[in-house]
Amino acid sequence: MAKLSRLAAPPLAVLDALSLAAARAAGTRFEEFKTFDHRVDALWPLAARHYPVIARRDFQQLAWRYDAAPQAAEYRRFAMLRGDSLLGWAVLRRERDVAVLVDHLCEPRWQTALFAHCLAEARREGATVVACLALPRSTRRVLRALGFVSRPGPRLVVSTNEEVALLSRPENWFLTDGDSDIDHGPRR
Repeated sequence: MAKLSRLAAPPLAVLDALSLAAARAAGTRFEEFKTFDHRVDALWPLAARHYPVIARRDFQQLAWRYDAAPQAAEYRRFAMLRGDSLLGWAVLRRERDVAVLVDHLCEPRWQTALFAHCLAEARREGATVVACLALPRSTRRVLRALGFVSRPGPRLVVSTNEEVALLSRPENWFLTDGDSDIDHGPRR
């Protein structure tokens, strides 16, 4: 993937620049912050309603998962803002030349802008590959449009006492690396 990424870098850089220009034209900006704050509590219910199955991503959960974690310094937290309004947030982590978009949240209409900002930041930091676990079809479409390619993903195994269509369809799950400890597995 790294070799393919290097070959695709020039056209992807143009695509990134166009996507970022569109995001900025929509009035968004991307700012890094040291720890999560209570602004995420207002975003949580607005974004969560778009995803049938999603783990809580409010201030209490995010502060525990990213700010109080033993590896908290490895995470870079970003807010996507328009004016004073928080439209979305993202957590990035670097491992050599790979930037991992560990977690994110925004309403679907802001995904392209949020991911464009993340790609620009990863490219600015010298990443040659950006990885992002995403199951919802709408999110995968946005990522594909930004130049991401699919890779084998997690297999969800759900066991219930009765047939539950909502849980049995992976595309209903909003699942990121941040929903587990997968982003801190054994180093390669």
